[in-house]
Amino acid sequence: MVYKQDGQSDIQIGVVSWGVPRCEGGESSPSIYARLSNLVNWINSEVWDFITIEGSNVICHDTSKTFTLENAPTFINVNTWQTSSNVSIIAQSNSGITIKASSATASGEGWVKATLSNGTVLQEEFWVGKMNVNNVQIKTNENANYTLLGGQWAP
Repeated sequence: MVYKQDGQSDIQIGVVSWGVPRCEGGESSPSIYARLSNLVNWINSEVWDFITIEGSNVICHDTSKTFTLENAPTFINVNTWQTSSNVSIIAQSNSGITIKASSATASGEGWVKATLSNGTVLQEEFWVGKMNVNNVQIKTNENANYTLLGGQWAP
């Protein structure tokens, strides 16, 4: 079952579950439709799982990076882009977004989120700014601890 709109895309609102072909039963033949509105989230997760946001895994303070929608059919676009507070949007379109660090001191985990025209929400995560590698600790299988201090590993 399809809802047709003048000048807009058709929207599938049901799937025939059972019906009598019109040539056998005429115009008033009974048909049973399964409503899709209760299944939208499941359908989107199963059908649109291959669409991704592709881009860098690090956003440095002095450069901008572009993230793009990949593997999307031509009729799927991004309705809205959102970002974490540690990045700023430079430019955006229905298939990509260019961002930069929000300040020279911005750091930490960041993300871009795309809400698609079919309702699916995608998110891509990355690191913003320079990582602090001082005092990074590694625990080995032998339960020995090593710490990075001043560029040197020490037990």
